[in-house]
Amino acid sequence: QLFRQMEEIQNRLKESLQLNAQKSRQHVHTTVQTLTAMVKEEGNRLLACIDTEEESRNKQIDAEIEGVQINLASAKSTCEFAETLAREGGDYEVVSFSQDTTRRLNELTKPPAETVDFELANIPVDYAIMKNKLTTDSLPTTKYSLPKSTEKELSSLLKGVPRRTPTVNRQAPLKHEQTVPCVAGSIQELVEGWNVYIQSLVREEQPDVDVQTSAIYAEIKKELKKGDTWFLVDAKWFKHLKEYVGYDSSDKQLMGHPGPIDNSSLLKDPQHPDGACLKRHLIDEWYYCLVPAEAFCKLVSWYGIEDSHVIPRKVVEHGVFVKHCKVEVYLMELKLCNYSNMKHLVTQQFSRGDTIGQMEESMRSLFNIPTDRRVRMWNKYMSITYELLDKPSETVEDSGLYQGQVIVIEEQNYDGSWPRGLATTKPKTP
Repeated sequence: QLFRQMEEIQNRLKESLQLNAQKSRQHVHTTVQTLTAMVKEEGNRLLACIDTEEESRNKQIDAEIEGVQINLASAKSTCEFAETLAREGGDYEVVSFSQDTTRRLNELTKPPAETVDFELANIPVDYAIMKNKLTTDSLPTTKYSLPKSTEKELSSLLKGVPRRTPTVNRQAPLKHEQTVPCVAGSIQELVEGWNVYIQSLVREEQPDVDVQTSAIYAEIKKELKKGDTWFLVDAKWFKHLKEYVGYDSSDKQLMGHPGPIDNSSLLKDPQHPDGACLKRHLIDEWYYCLVPAEAFCKLVSWYGIEDSHVIPRKVVEHGVFVKHCKVEVYLMELKLCNYSNMKHLVTQQFSRGDTIGQMEESMRSLFNIPTDRRVRMWNKYMSITYELLDKPSETVEDSGLYQGQVIVIEEQNYDGSWPRGLATTKPKTP
């Protein structure tokens, strides 16, 4: 009875949520339309002011141009008169008019900087009125909530259900609940950890196909979350499973039993399976399907898996400005070495979401460096170009590392010095 009441309450909450979400959307649309109309109106006013100001200043500039042209014509006629006077006039006329001509030309040729108003080319735009309107007319934060009467009604439903203390039959063995582990570290550690866990799973009797369908496909449709683990499953085997349980058809068991999960076609070397090493150019839903950890463990407990071909992958965030989650199928191969022996390169794969700190731990283990020994991590570009990786929390992607890059770990000398000397680095390219 308690569970039925809880289900009814949750369904009522879902209905209220949908109603409140619809009201909120309508409120946002109305508010945006109101603000848009207000901004558009104020924008039109500002454009009209700009047009008026431009017209006024154009008239002033035209008047200045006209004045300059008049002065130019006057200066030209004065010069022509002076030339005629010098050529044809007598001495008395030259003496009489020369001073007047000189004064007139001096007035016409004043330096323009003294009379030009450069402010005529400027157009001011004042948004103070628009800003004031936005501040004044902006609506307060609105919240659409579950009515108190409905909340009280739903609470009363729970209070009316009698609680009973469950009893356990001590003679009957309790079923062991398998919990999905949280495996951290490099991809190699992820694969090894999941292999150990998968091998420890107890084989269970396969439930009815309807139970399998609802259990598996409810998990498959769940949202991707950063840090979760999903598994690659051979697409042919998964298609066989869907036909067996009748997922895409009302007819059940059109195909025979799919047998254990077989991922050998996805690996570079099925004889020496390594979940980190996939064949290249595999396409989602064509060569493989992605299954979350909980669903994969159920499939393994029901059908088994061939030769421990476990291929786990982490969900990571992609994007610089807009982040979105994605299962990172293909990892980044990096070449690792110790500064004391840089010719010995070891290739390992890392997730783009792995941190520099996790990479350091992996390299300490790989090169047998004690945890109390101070080290420095370097990104080696060319033969003599190094960049210090000094942010342990920074991810591989954020550090700008690329496929096949050489990563060097440098151990501090026992006297406190460093083999490379001072930490001079090549600046990152923005």
